Amino acid sequence: MANNLHKDHRKRVKARYLSLGLDAFTGHNILEFLLFFAIPQKDTNEIAHQLMNQFGSFSAVLDASLEELMEVDGIGEHAAILLHLIPDLARAYLEDKAEPHQKYDTPQKLMEFFKPKFIGLKQEVLYAVCLDNTNHMVSCTKLAEGFSDSVSLPIEEIVKFSFRYNAKNIILAHNHPFGLANPSASDQISTIELKKALSALNIYLIDHIIVGKNLDALSMREYGCLEEFVDQDWTYLASSK
Repeated sequence: MANNLHKDHRKRVKARYLSLGLDAFTGHNILEFLLFFAIPQKDTNEIAHQLMNQFGSFSAVLDASLEELMEVDGIGEHAAILLHLIPDLARAYLEDKAEPHQKYDTPQKLMEFFKPKFIGLKQEVLYAVCLDNTNHMVSCTKLAEGFSDSVSLPIEEIVKFSFRYNAKNIILAHNHPFGLANPSASDQISTIELKKALSALNIYLIDHIIVGKNLDALSMREYGCLEEFVDQDWTYLASSK
């Protein structure tokens, strides 16, 4: 009898998803449903409650490490991998939907482009984008991975990146995986120093985007960090005026 009730419950949950989608589910319900596909025999409702109690929120469960997940009773390797996979899938999905060759002539467009690249990351990562003279993206490359609270701005790699694509206009982006998008004093100093160094090589650092833990984002150009060093002939933003 218990097996039949368990089986019927799963059928009802699946039917609710097919009928109403995830909008009808709480975070706990989503976890319960997701675990159906990794734990075929057990009651995943109770395991979902344990996960929520352990980590505090749906997003915190998905951000947990494999080791942390497997400490929860009922979560084995398959279930832990499935849960850990979700942020990676979200990042891959949103990156695939991005339009790398569209015109990026406002900070807002760039911030929306970069946000998906940092979903679920636990360390700071630096990306570089080069634009052609019409503000179309030529390439986007991950240049460096750092720690939870820092990443270097490697001028040699940035210069190589620029020369590789014969592009003079560079935009950087990095994340604050455990903080807001506000630039730290170190972010501001290193960005200004980097812009000066690149300018000497006729490479122009147009903007530096920072993405926070909740996918809030900030343009250091708009923030005023690069204002003193903005090149008068640069057309970034000008095409929208």
